[in-house]
Amino acid sequence: MAERNTHDPEITRWSVEAATIYHRHSGNAVATRLAGLRLDVPLAQPVLRDIWWGHVMFQMQSQTEQLFSGMIDFDAAAVDTPVTDMARLVGSWHLMSGDPEMLLCDRWPEAFLAYEEGAGLPKPSRGAVQIYHDTAIVCGLARWFEWLLQEGRVFPDMPAVKSRIKGLLRALPAALQRLGKISGERLLP
Repeated sequence: MAERNTHDPEITRWSVEAATIYHRHSGNAVATRLAGLRLDVPLAQPVLRDIWWGHVMFQMQSQTEQLFSGMIDFDAAAVDTPVTDMARLVGSWHLMSGDPEMLLCDRWPEAFLAYEEGAGLPKPSRGAVQIYHDTAIVCGLARWFEWLLQEGRVFPDMPAVKSRIKGLLRALPAALQRLGKISGERLLP
């Protein structure tokens, strides 16, 4: 029989904190409004879908310059919009940077320029990338709490899991605030 996670009081406390933040920012109303939003994003093409900072390798060229040297974990690759890759990669850097208030495209302009040139992501899709990232923060927290508190799952590196949850929780208020400001039925690229 597989080992079952006993409810860690710290994770339980974080889930209560997340629910409080969610309700304070009218999360249900935001989710309802977003459900009707149509994002005009680039056409579907092969993408990685699980590209985050831990899956991208860089090699130091000098004390200030790094060059891309490889990637790992292609299991989630599928056909989707390149917005998913950009939101996942730059969003993972953003969560590690500790400044959840700043917009992704303002914090990582070089990454956006490189991806726009390499993957054909049109410049105006930056808003869609931010929405994907902010939505992933909300859904990511919900998923972790479901796995840990409802399903009792055990993960081999719980300190890494807790670190990820803390980063998402830290980013939650800013993400909900940005999502709450979206109006209308359509976000054009």
